[in-house]
Amino acid sequence: MTALLHAHLELYEPGRNGLLFGGVRGGLLAESTYCRVWRKARAATLTPAEVAAPLARRPYDLRHAAVSTWLNAGVPSTQVAA
Repeated sequence: MTALLHAHLELYEPGRNGLLFGGVRGGLLAESTYCRVWRKARAATLTPAEVAAPLARRPYDLRHAAVSTWLNAGVPSTQVAA
């Protein structure tokens, strides 16, 4: 996955606003855009059973899972919040 990011960076420089992937008008990507791509990526990489499960159904779910994992591992909540 990081190879794809590095290849993208070699072809395209970040915009003036520092974004790697910008919207049509140069701003942030619309939520509907990255959610649509997320759904397609899930369907292309997961098994049908995994797609039907709540596993990473939304991009936000990854953040939630990471925070929960860190807190359960004993990482101080102030560090997780940072």
